[in-house]
Amino acid sequence: RTLSLNWTPSPITKKNIQALLTHQKKTLLLTGGLRLLNTIIQAFPALLLARLLRRIESNAPVSHSLAAAVQLVAVLLVKMLVENVYFHFVVKFSTRIRGGVTGMIFYKSLRLSVGDGGGVAVSGGTKGGDKTSMEKKILRK
Repeated sequence: RTLSLNWTPSPITKKNIQALLTHQKKTLLLTGGLRLLNTIIQAFPALLLARLLRRIESNAPVSHSLAAAVQLVAVLLVKMLVENVYFHFVVKFSTRIRGGVTGMIFYKSLRLSVGDGGGVAVSGGTKGGDKTSMEKKILRK
């Protein structure tokens, strides 16, 4: 006995994409802002390193060279923190999107009907063997 499903995949609709983006708007904007800040910070270490090397080559006072070195270390620390927060939000955003898409697929699969006329079996139930209302609707088909 084979189980066949009468189902054709529906394309991702504009409505679904809008719902996902609306739900994740805050995380998306924060992630984009962190990406912009990270890109801006990327230029500073090279500029500060060039400044430090110029001071060392020109026999500037040691205090000036140390100040440039401290600035370089400070910028690299800030860069590291911004990158870590950015990648945290990227993973958080992608996990939430994946969860949303998985939920949409799950609810779509609950609406599938079995080709041989039977109902879709749903495992589980509530305590004591009672069926949930969703399980009753599915098993009635």
